[in-house]
Amino acid sequence: MADSTPPLDTRALERIRDTRIFFGHRSVGTGIVTEGIPAVYATFGLAPPQPRAQSTGAGFFDDVVLEDGAGPVDKIQDFASRIRGGIGSTVDIAFMKLGYLNIDASTDVHQTFEAYRAILAALASEYPDVRFLHVTITPIQWAPDRGANMEAFNELLRGYYASRGDLLDLSKVLSTCPDGHSDIEHTESGAPYRLLCDDYTVDGGHLSALGNEVAATAMLRSLSALTE
Repeated sequence: MADSTPPLDTRALERIRDTRIFFGHRSVGTGIVTEGIPAVYATFGLAPPQPRAQSTGAGFFDDVVLEDGAGPVDKIQDFASRIRGGIGSTVDIAFMKLGYLNIDASTDVHQTFEAYRAILAALASEYPDVRFLHVTITPIQWAPDRGANMEAFNELLRGYYASRGDLLDLSKVLSTCPDGHSDIEHTESGAPYRLLCDDYTVDGGHLSALGNEVAATAMLRSLSALTE
């Protein structure tokens, strides 16, 4: 699937900065927000978006570490609770990201996806003025069976959301290395899984400075497309 989102330019980044955005995540997302997005804006000589409390313009970029409790559905429900707790009436775009700790080899990915789809569909109905972006789980470099289950969940996301133009495929982005090759392997049973590119990670799961910038570029391109 080719990336159809437009390349970034100064106008797109300024438009994002004027948009009210909310992002729920955990540690990988924190690196993208605190390191990656500022790095991308700096390459254009621009100040990055600021949290609501610090923003002096019309827009803001608020993010929060979500609680995941006993599993991925708890994380999805925490995101929904925050949207329904007041955030949904104050933002233009909202999105969340499940992480590699939320899906393991024993996770029922179909049940998890159906919970995600149903909750996000309800939020979209309750908040018709909010655009909801959907994000694939970023890959890792260990535990092939976990990786295969993560890829199975990501495939469900791609199958449902990609054609609608509101999918950010960070798994594909971060498994495609700077030289253009994609790190895709198979388990002993033949199930495919993506590997996080060596250049993009510090420990096989969390992102390096380059990985954060690459992920942030993809995220900002998707946000730009939603704000056009």
